[in-house]
Amino acid sequence: SFHKERIVIDGNHDQVLYNPHMDFMKEYDGVARVLKDEVVQIAEGKITVVGVSWKSCASEDYSAVSSNVKKLRNESQKGNIDIDLVLSHIHPYIKRGGNGWHGSRGLTEFVGDLNAPLHCFGHIHWTRGVRQTESGTTLVNCATTWNEPVVIDYDPCMRKVKMIHCPFPDEELENAILR
Repeated sequence: SFHKERIVIDGNHDQVLYNPHMDFMKEYDGVARVLKDEVVQIAEGKITVVGVSWKSCASEDYSAVSSNVKKLRNESQKGNIDIDLVLSHIHPYIKRGGNGWHGSRGLTEFVGDLNAPLHCFGHIHWTRGVRQTESGTTLVNCATTWNEPVVIDYDPCMRKVKMIHCPFPDEELENAILR
């Protein structure tokens, strides 16, 4: 594959309610790294990614992932490490964000505390799109319902999103959602 580093997170469809020990994420073994409340550095250490687990999202308890961020920062030779990207399954709350953007206030606070320039998530499949918080974090709903990829060009040196391609499936649905 063209992409050397692949990262995925778990979501609400990656478990069986009657068998909590069954893990659908095992299908990614050898293909992608599954982040569950973990922090990793990719692109030769130029990009730091926080992956929030479904368990943390569902319980609104971000203490495990917060602890792992602090641990990485404490162990770093460089001192404080900037978080570039937060991946979560659920969506944050964004004031005046419109239909489908009234998600987790706890997640919004967690991402805000990290001061990450980019937060990507899914969960609300019919509200794909991009918003920006008052503090400047770019929020991207990357839900994959229509099998069209979301493409983000991120500059790790500037810690800035340069371009986002986040298509709606068709103009009629886009107009219905944005009303």
